[in-house]
Order: sequence, then C-alpha cells, then structure tokens
Amino acid sequence: MCSATWPLCCSNMLPLRGEQQVTGSTPGYGTADTDMYFDANGNSKALSKGQDGIKRSGKVNLLLDRNGNIMLCVDNLLNGFPCMVVVFGCVVCLLMIVLPKSLSVVLTIVYVAFILHETLMFRESGDARTNFVLFSYAGKFLKEQSVRVGVINNIWLFIPLGTGLYRWFQKKWALLFPFGMSVAIETTQYITGLGIAEFDDVFGNTMGGWIGILVAYIKMMWHSETVSRPQRHSIR
Repeated sequence: MCSATWPLCCSNMLPLRGEQQVTGSTPGYGTADTDMYFDANGNSKALSKGQDGIKRSGKVNLLLDRNGNIMLCVDNLLNGFPCMVVVFGCVVCLLMIVLPKSLSVVLTIVYVAFILHETLMFRESGDARTNFVLFSYAGKFLKEQSVRVGVINNIWLFIPLGTGLYRWFQKKWALLFPFGMSVAIETTQYITGLGIAEFDDVFGNTMGGWIGILVAYIKMMWHSETVSRPQRHSIR
C-alpha cells in the first residue's frame, strides 16, 4: 500500500517517459489514494512542478513532496479549496480597479504571466489531444465536482485579466484579447502536448475575460458619473 507517510512502496510499477516510473497506488485512508514517482533505480523523482507524487482526495488531486506530505503551493490551494479561486479572483479584480493606473498595468502584466504559468509552464508533455465538442461536460457539470471546479476555474482565471485590460486600454478591441490569448494557449498545448486543446476552455476563458471587462466598465462608468455629478450645498 502507498500512503502519504510511506515514501517508497513498489507495487504495480508503471513506466513514464524516459526513465521515470510511478508507483500504482492502492486506496489509502478514507477516499484518498496516493501515487509516488520514482526513476528506474527506485529513487524519488520530482516532476515538472516539483511534486514527487499526487494524492487523490475525492475528486481533487493534491501535489506531494518526497516525504509524502502535501506541498504548500498555489495549485494545492486552488484545487483543495475551490472557493479560494473566487476569493483570489475578486481580490485581484479589486486591486486592478482601485490601484493607480500605472500599478494596475503592472499587475495586469504579472497576471498574464501567472496565466501562462498555470496553463503552459511546468507541465508534463505527452501526445497531442483535442476536444472540439462545445459544452462536452454539460452532462457531468451537476454530477461531478471535478468538472464543476474545472469549468469555474477556466472562467475565473480570465476575469481579472479582462478587468485589467479594460482599465489599461478602455477600447472595444479589448474584447478580442481574452479570446485570442485562449486560442493561443490551446494551440500551444496541442502542438507541445502540454494539455488537451478544448473548445470548452476557449469558451470559458473568453466568457471570463468578458465578465471582467464588464466589471471594469460598470465600475468606471459609475465613478465617472459620481465625479461629474454636481455637488449640492445646503444653505444654512
């Protein structure tokens, strides 16, 4: 049995790319089971994000260090606590709106880098895969938590981007940027084998970007009307 507290167990060795191998795990405690990664010599092997294994807890995958402990990282925070995606998105959107424009632009650039990090960097490459069926997860959305989390994450990932873009440019063509960036990411994932190129991802990302733009537009229009509204002075 593989568990989070047993870093080496050698049942059901399954080959990965190159000399890497992974232990096929058996169910651990409760609803969780664990896989730990090893090279051909049986030594612990860290993968692209520094994880030496994964722990499946219900429908959520958590990254583990070489000692089988859950890593302190953004992926585990967002996957283990889906509500944090909403909190994180709201905080970033708020900062992009209230910060001076120069700082908002910097934050937007940093956030673009964050999106690229989460979607393209430090992923294991594999065979090119596609899913060109729009709303392919509709039947599973209400039944499976992992599907709901994935759909919501795809939308929320681009909401702060839309907010920052509109604060930066305030042009209608900003509506095209989330769509173009999402298409570029999915195309790169297909070419490099870093993920599944899906229409659902493009749709969710684009909707998220447009929601963010709408949020920024409403906030800026409200602020403009407030500033231009004549001040009333009471007569004493």
